[in-house]
Amino acid sequence: LWIFYGIHTNAVHPIATTNITGFLSGSYFLSVFHTYAPPLAKTRLARAFTLAASLITFIGIYAFIFPSSSPSKTQHKLGAMCCLVTISVYAAPLSSVARALQLQSSKPISLFFALVGTLNAVLWSGYGLLTNDAWVYAPSVIGAILSVTQAAVFFWFEVVAKRGGKVGEREGGAGRRPPLSEYLMLGIGEGGKEGAAALL
Repeated sequence: LWIFYGIHTNAVHPIATTNITGFLSGSYFLSVFHTYAPPLAKTRLARAFTLAASLITFIGIYAFIFPSSSPSKTQHKLGAMCCLVTISVYAAPLSSVARALQLQSSKPISLFFALVGTLNAVLWSGYGLLTNDAWVYAPSVIGAILSVTQAAVFFWFEVVAKRGGKVGEREGGAGRRPPLSEYLMLGIGEGGKEGAAALL
């Protein structure tokens, strides 16, 4: 959707080019998932993929073949859809925050992706503000807040655990303060180990 938006608004770089990279990497992740997933998961993936492909095709036809008589209307509709999807992407990891609150532990949260998400959101917020594009900066500001929330919850439980002696035991001594690199590895979370391994 952001590729469509970037092309339609003549912002091929950086909006379209950046999201082409995201599209390619996401496609690779899906292909790896499909290769190793059990049959039931493959069936669910096929259904979700068909739905997403149909939606993207419909939006592409609307945006480039049968657009609205007013280009600004088409831009606003594309921007609104991109905005909703982007907020959903940033909000998705909140399920791990809920799990962390339930377990009273930082383990379910991926600190690595929370920090990267924060950086990504801040940079896109700056770009949106500089170009006066609300469809870019609005979801990015919300995304920054959501990403910071994840990181804050992680550090909250790490501090609480350290006061109780748990972090000290896990890190090899109650008096040692773990460096940020070790915090990042601790903060990979249950849902982010494979992604972090791929990045490393």
